[in-house]
Amino acid sequence: MDDHFNVSITRDNLVDSIKLYNKGRRLLKQLEDIRCRPEVGITGTEAFAAAVAGTVMPREEYTMHLNDLLEGLSQSKNNVADGKKRLMTIGSISDDIDLIQLIEEDTKAVVVSENLCFGVRYEGNEIDETDDPVKALAEGYLGESTCPRMYGKYKDRLAILKEAIEQAGVEGVIMQNIRFCDLHGSENSLFERDLEAIGIPCLKLEREYGPLVEKGRVRMRVDAFLERIA
Repeated sequence: MDDHFNVSITRDNLVDSIKLYNKGRRLLKQLEDIRCRPEVGITGTEAFAAAVAGTVMPREEYTMHLNDLLEGLSQSKNNVADGKKRLMTIGSISDDIDLIQLIEEDTKAVVVSENLCFGVRYEGNEIDETDDPVKALAEGYLGESTCPRMYGKYKDRLAILKEAIEQAGVEGVIMQNIRFCDLHGSENSLFERDLEAIGIPCLKLEREYGPLVEKGRVRMRVDAFLERIA
């Protein structure tokens, strides 16, 4: 890997990288906390774009910009959730900002929380900075139960979801999964069953991976869903 990527992978470098990424994780958690407030200063589209940017930007630059964003939000008096339904998006991998924008655009809804493969779920758990870095990375990425690939942890994931819904005052959950992603598709059905049972309206969407090419169909279903929770 050293030769292929023309980098130097040492224990100290790994430790420094873990600390840098952990800092970004803490900042994203702060962003999620801001979205949970009754007065929301950032749209779901903007927040999701900020999360996705962390997957492609140099991490040092990303962390700097994310910190600047949080400082601006701490001083903002804007409330984008005023009079709108508070939604949550969950499910499989999605870097399609257009999907969140479609949910919010020209509707009486704002996405105040998410639980997707990108974003706070992906970034949420910090890696141990005191242990051997390779061991810590392995335990961090393979030992957590945030993904349905982790067998036998459904109840844990449901509890995490319920807690997030309560904290953010979520009024409806939109569950999306990439077509043929059977793990998320199956688990979304379980989530729908258990959340509907406690009075949380849910909408399941199956979609293609890549640019949102089914805008008409998705928009029609979102509009009908919002009428249901109006």
